[in-house]
Amino acid sequence: MFKEIKRSFKRAFSVLCVALATVVLSYQLMQKKKSCVEKKYHRAHLLLEKWKKGDEKGFDKLTAMLKKQPSFHETFDALIVEHFMDLKRAQDARKFLHSSLEKRELPLHRQFSSTSLLISEGELLLALAEAKALQAELLQTANPKQEVLSAFNLWRIALLEKQAGTPKGEQEALNALEA
Repeated sequence: MFKEIKRSFKRAFSVLCVALATVVLSYQLMQKKKSCVEKKYHRAHLLLEKWKKGDEKGFDKLTAMLKKQPSFHETFDALIVEHFMDLKRAQDARKFLHSSLEKRELPLHRQFSSTSLLISEGELLLALAEAKALQAELLQTANPKQEVLSAFNLWRIALLEKQAGTPKGEQEALNALEA
């Protein structure tokens, strides 16, 4: 009887040791992988900064890294779009902008961003028409979560109306913004 208890205890102890070793090994592997991802993330930031300083090879390496690390897109796509906009390269910005917004399924924000690209391309009347269409859609949905987007869009409409030389439209947008 004592031998059976001793044997059962040894088995339980062996199983416990194996389980503990597995947990420790798994933790170490996860930490190593996390460290590797953090290094890649830091490297991606360095490549972005290199590109911002004028090195096109930095951009090529960054896009190659983004293909290997799709999870980085969420952070870097917006930064890439911002830099392309600074460089007045709206067509290049458009590629990263749409992929970023499609992943998040934000169609109204995508529409607002597309209007931003039109403005950067100098298509002010088309941008005004799209901004008004977006505002109509925002009024239809009447979602409280869209209030900030609606406010920015109304401000945009007022500025575009001013550029178009239509003070009545500008005033209507400003009145709607105050309401």
